[in-house]
Amino acid sequence: MDKKGRTVRLFIFWGILTLVCISSYSVYRYRVHLQNIINIRSKDSIEFFYDGVRKYELQQATEAKLEYVATDGSVSYFDNETMLVDKCEEVSDKYIKGEIKALG
Repeated sequence: MDKKGRTVRLFIFWGILTLVCISSYSVYRYRVHLQNIINIRSKDSIEFFYDGVRKYELQQATEAKLEYVATDGSVSYFDNETMLVDKCEEVSDKYIKGEIKALG
């Protein structure tokens, strides 16, 4: 009885230890995955900003109007560089946080 009870306790101990290890590893992998998503979205938002700056410079050279069409269909026109930077920051922050799925 004593040997059987010890074996059962040892089996339960190793089972619990295995579950704790698997749970810890799963949480670690999930955090790494979330960090990768944030890094990718940050890179995309930086590219979005520089693309907007290039288009703004082209707008200034051609004296045209630069517009931004959001994913919900709303349209914004940029008259100066400050409006462009503010809109890019606003959209990028929402994109990095995951509130919107696309930059525009």
